[in-house]
Order: sequence, then C-alpha cells, then structure tokens
Amino acid sequence: MLESDSREEARPEAGLQPAESPGERTSLHSRPDPRALYLGTPEMGTRRLADLVLSATSGAQARGGHGLVFPVVVSHPDDHVPLAATVYPLSAMTGSTVPACLRLEGEISRFFLGRSPGNAIVVGDQSVSKRHASIVRLATSWAVVDEGSRNGTYLDGQKLRPGIGAPIESSLAMIRLGPSAHLSFMHEASFDNYLKALACELGRGEAAPGASERSSPGTLHATWAARIADSPLAAKILRKVLGLPFVPLRYEVALEGANIEELGSWPELVTFVEREAAKIFCVEAIVGPGQHVAVYRREGAP
Repeated sequence: MLESDSREEARPEAGLQPAESPGERTSLHSRPDPRALYLGTPEMGTRRLADLVLSATSGAQARGGHGLVFPVVVSHPDDHVPLAATVYPLSAMTGSTVPACLRLEGEISRFFLGRSPGNAIVVGDQSVSKRHASIVRLATSWAVVDEGSRNGTYLDGQKLRPGIGAPIESSLAMIRLGPSAHLSFMHEASFDNYLKALACELGRGEAAPGASERSSPGTLHATWAARIADSPLAAKILRKVLGLPFVPLRYEVALEGANIEELGSWPELVTFVEREAAKIFCVEAIVGPGQHVAVYRREGAP
C-alpha cells in the first residue's frame, strides 16, 4: 500500500468516513460551492468546460482548435452547474515523482488528486482524502492508483486496491473519489465527441448560456458519468455512443420483448440507459431518413 499523507487516513475503512482530521469538524453535508470543488490555474493549462463548449458552438474550435493536449481529465462538480466543470490537460501539466519502490512499471510521472492544495487536481469535497488518488503516466498508457484513501477510489465502477495501479483501457474512463467526487478521463476522440454533443444541445437551446445554474433535463448530459459511475454496463453502452464521429439526430433502443424506444436527445438516452441497461439488446443512432448506425449490441442478441 502506498503511504498515506495523514495518520487518520491509514485507519481501516469502515463505511463512509470523513477524510478531514478530527480538529476540522467539517460535516460531509456542508459542502462548498461546487463551482470551487475542482481547482486549477491558467499556468497549468486548465480550461473551463463552458468556454470550450461556447467556442465549439460559435465555430471557433473548427477554425483554430481548442488548444488542448490529450488526454484530459474533466471534472463533474454538480448536477446543477455542469458547465462549471474544469478540463485538465494532463500531458501539459507537471507531474510528481515518487520513490522508486512505489513506482509502477514504466512510470513516467504521477498526478495526485485530493483536498490538499499541493495536488495536481484539488478536490474540495470533505469526503475526499488530502492525497486521495493519482493518475499515472506510463510509457505507453495511463493508470489510476488509490493512495490509501479513507473512502475509496473507483475506476468505471470498480473499487481499486490501495497502491495497485489499475490500467485505463479505453478512450473514456470514469473515476470516482469517495461517494461524490466524479471525474472523466478522455482521449481526444472521446472528448471531441463529448464537446460536439454539448454544443449540439446548446444549439438546440436546451442548455443556454447562463442556464447552468438550473437543474433541467438539458443539463444532465454533462454529468452522465457521475450518474452511472456504479453501472459498468451503462457506462459501456454510453461510451460506445460517445465514440461516434458525429452527433445523432436521435436514438433507437431495442429492449427484451421486442420493445423499441425512440429517444430524441442525449439526456433522454442517459436517463433511459441508467434505468434499463440490463434489458437493452441494441442501440442504434439515427443520422438521417432511413439511416441507422448500430452502436451497441449485446452478446447473443439476434
């Protein structure tokens, strides 16, 4: 196990535990403004998701690109303020070096996540440990490590063993720190499609600028990773959709019993997949009249 940064975090986990020291006495329910949960500085190359979405909507991205270096980590602060998310371009940031005895095979650098200001990604959630987890850059891939946290680290819904590197095996992965801090790890193709989907919803008027303070169906697309983080099957289905090189007009979902549901937007799809993932046989994206593209098909489905 990697050495914990505070003695209280080294005690055995017993359900949900406050990660602060006893002297802080901060309630888990007295969380700070979610817009301040994920912090970065311009010098780190971090960007606001809202700025990137607006640039994509205005066409600025197509003309000049978004200037990001991939992969990136996208925060999901809160269902009510999705566009307040921060985008962290890990490859452009300065990582840390750990003692040789703690390094993973092929490790180049490590980016720590936690409550302490010295972390590469600072998460202001009291259920998150001071040094909770890390994202590790390897020679040809990336991995996630739980750094001895009190409330656990999850990769695509699977709880990690402290100190053991869990490889990130897809272009989109979901990371959860404790019960409520969610982040997404994305390579360029997944992020570009994610940005296109957000821009498309914005263009439809479902997530108008300034409306990110409201809770509405049109804002849920930015927090889908948080909502289905504990459902690997739902995550698998939605990753397939995000991997498309276009934004579908709508979606058709075939269920057990030959029932077919037609869904008109990304938020509707997320809600439906979250509820019915186990019953889904296949998902098709509709890109035009009579034009259907198979996105997901369950093994053994006809």
